[in-house]
Amino acid sequence: MPQPASIKALIKQHADIKLSNFERLEGKAFLKNGNYTVVVVPPCNAVDKGGWAGKDSMERKKLTTKDLLNLGIFGTIYAVIMAIAGLSSAPAPFLLFIFMSIAAFVNGTVFMLYLTRVNRFGMVLLLGILMGLIMLAIGKSWTVILATIVFGLLAEAILAWGDYKAPLQSVLAYAVFSLWFIGPLLPILWFTDEYYANVMGENGAEYANAFLNFFSVPVVAGFGALIFVMALAGGALGRVLIKKHFTKAGLVQNSQTGSKK
Repeated sequence: MPQPASIKALIKQHADIKLSNFERLEGKAFLKNGNYTVVVVPPCNAVDKGGWAGKDSMERKKLTTKDLLNLGIFGTIYAVIMAIAGLSSAPAPFLLFIFMSIAAFVNGTVFMLYLTRVNRFGMVLLLGILMGLIMLAIGKSWTVILATIVFGLLAEAILAWGDYKAPLQSVLAYAVFSLWFIGPLLPILWFTDEYYANVMGENGAEYANAFLNFFSVPVVAGFGALIFVMALAGGALGRVLIKKHFTKAGLVQNSQTGSKK
């Protein structure tokens, strides 16, 4: 029996399904034609050109140089926004609420763009670990790396729930991931004296007293809630911007949008 010349042609001929709809099925479509069972895993041309679609799927699970490059690019943008927010909040403790919530909102678009470039397990976790290491390098407590790992893993689980493509899960994953912002504040609750000494060494006794008086347990919880809400809003805005602007400009190509870069 002759091999089909084109998978797409075979689908058009024998399947009662529009090709555009089929392409959105992301490899979950099965078509029996005589003795053949056709399983298509994007990109479809991997089979048309004589490749093995299953092999392509396996390759997508491996960490690549391109993944690391995207991690570096988007991690740098994310970190710069965080640094600006951190420096802006230095004059007074309450400013941390304002500028860190703004950072969570603005970084929503950065995170959503990052997801259009990477769609495999571990990339969000690596972004979190990168942020944690940067925070450690500037003198923050080890609790920040703990927070980035915990919330990074939770975000990965939410993304996996949505098969790394669902808009709702992407936004929710970003909001959960952003909760690592409370990591630097956790020593206030557990290691108050040590934290006070560190803050006093960096900013003086007056600032350290104001900081510890301001950040009680309820305030830290409220800070986390504010970050979560602002991250939800920022992530949702990021999805809209990607759909309306970045995709049309040809800057995005990922199954999350169903569009070409």
